[in-house]
Amino acid sequence: MKYNTKFANKNYLIQKNYTEEIKKLKIGIHIHLYYIDMMDMFIKYLKDSPIEFDLFITTSKEENKDICLNAFNKLPKLKNITIFIVENIGRDIAPWLIECNNIQNNYDLFCHLHTKKSLHWESINEWGEYLIENLISEEAINNILSNFILDNNIGIISPHIYYYLFPYILYIDKDDMHHIKLLLNKLNINFEPKPENFVFPVGSMLWYRPKVLKPLFDLNLKYSDFPQEPIPKTGTIAHAIERIIGIICEQSNYKFKFYINNNSYINNTFALYDEIADKYYIKKYLDKGKFKDIFIDYDIRVKRNIFNILEIGSFSLFNLYLYGPNLVIILFGLKITFRIKK
Repeated sequence: MKYNTKFANKNYLIQKNYTEEIKKLKIGIHIHLYYIDMMDMFIKYLKDSPIEFDLFITTSKEENKDICLNAFNKLPKLKNITIFIVENIGRDIAPWLIECNNIQNNYDLFCHLHTKKSLHWESINEWGEYLIENLISEEAINNILSNFILDNNIGIISPHIYYYLFPYILYIDKDDMHHIKLLLNKLNINFEPKPENFVFPVGSMLWYRPKVLKPLFDLNLKYSDFPQEPIPKTGTIAHAIERIIGIICEQSNYKFKFYINNNSYINNTFALYDEIADKYYIKKYLDKGKFKDIFIDYDIRVKRNIFNILEIGSFSLFNLYLYGPNLVIILFGLKITFRIKK
């Protein structure tokens, strides 16, 4: 079976072993550890890291400091660890932009991570581990860092958008849009944001070249720029910052790319197929054994196609059609093409 995503122009997995090259990179990783009980998830993946790294942790409770030091200092590839006790303001975004502002420029590549947890929505918990696995598992680190080496024009790599979240990225809250436009104005970026013309790291976890996001850090935001908790699910400056990350990258003439691990690709994609099949009664078309190649293509062009479908009212957010030997499904901005075996 052949896999193809926008992460690379052909197969997304790196065929050559670039381990020696990536070992030469100076790497920094930031984790905003609001939920201390999720610490073990990061340790599970970082213990197998193929490269050395410096770790920066932000957390909101003083008692978490010794817990983190005792646990993370056991990681075999950890070089240095720094822990900041911060206010519970601005979710993961404010601690990242403020505490890492004078740190990240010392590194070739930097990774931003944080905890995601919900007591009421299991999909949030699954999404959280999906993001972490696709950023700091051994496979992810090897592939992502290798692609940064192969292409100096790649500025940001983030996990492919979790299938469950596709319907939500097509909608921008009016308050989000207000903050987005204010931030772009401060950044002197002349760009008219619309749901169909930009993408972003959904979940605000990513690998990036620090120079690419320097304009964002140069805003020198303070905790006072962010609202006090509790905050709504959308409509704050933190949500807007998440949404302009890709715009800043591309306006700086760097590429924004998505990545997904081999295991996550199969599990994530087939779960989506099953959901589509159950909802639209097309199980007979989705027999996994009937298809030779599967392609996943998510980009701005596909988002535009979805908006065209919405405008003409064709199957609402869903469309299915045959194109030659291919069965094409478009759902929530995700285009899936099945090539039927002859």
